Amino acid sequence: AWIYREDYARAGIQMLPVVDKKGDATFRQIITTSAILVWVSALPSVVGMAGIPYFFGALALGMILLQVGLWANRSRTNVRAKWLMHATVAHIPILLAFCRMAGARSLDHAMSIGIPLESLPKLNASLNAACTVFLVLGFLFIRSGKIRYHRFCMIVAFLCSTVFLGFYVYFHLHAGVIRFGGQGWIRAVYFTILITHTTLAVVIVPLILITLSRALRERFASHRAIARWTLPLWLYVSVTGVIVYWLLYIAYAPIWPVGFRL
Repeated sequence: AWIYREDYARAGIQMLPVVDKKGDATFRQIITTSAILVWVSALPSVVGMAGIPYFFGALALGMILLQVGLWANRSRTNVRAKWLMHATVAHIPILLAFCRMAGARSLDHAMSIGIPLESLPKLNASLNAACTVFLVLGFLFIRSGKIRYHRFCMIVAFLCSTVFLGFYVYFHLHAGVIRFGGQGWIRAVYFTILITHTTLAVVIVPLILITLSRALRERFASHRAIARWTLPLWLYVSVTGVIVYWLLYIAYAPIWPVGFRL
């Protein structure tokens, strides 16, 4: 639609690129839907219909498409828009082919090669750790004026947190509540960290969305104002997520729900 916006305008068809002369809303929608597509593409692994190779393949393909969208947004020429169109057209067939090769031929087989439920806490901790790394890198990049690298790191951190949220909800829907096995003074430490982590995890969601939205709309003054609060809270949630995992599953033996089998 962006490439043929002049033809649409002459025909009187009010496509978004026709009414959005500068392309701000058009490319904001492109980038937003590309980011959502990364998570949606990973869903077959989340529900057990594909294995870990498909998960990381879908993640890589989604990140490539997102980067092409960000690259096209920087110039907004028809040449870059055509590259984006080709990348979009190629994305789904490649993803489906990869799903066929690295996925499953039947539902029973899919469930057998999907990500094991008991491995999700470790994967979630890894996602929190990765989010922490990208948040720190993003902060260092923006402090040194490297906006492109900062944008990439913050989007990857957002995707890590998004995928974590999906896995976290799926795990607890199927496994139930895992109780802490430690005794004595460590229980007070654990529950203090857990309560602050959980509370701030709820608070941080709208802050992240508002901060990211302001950046994508290039409202950088208001973006910086809220990012001063979002970044430290987001870092705290990510770091304490790893600590909670270590205390619950590694340092002490977890108490699994009755009837749950590893």
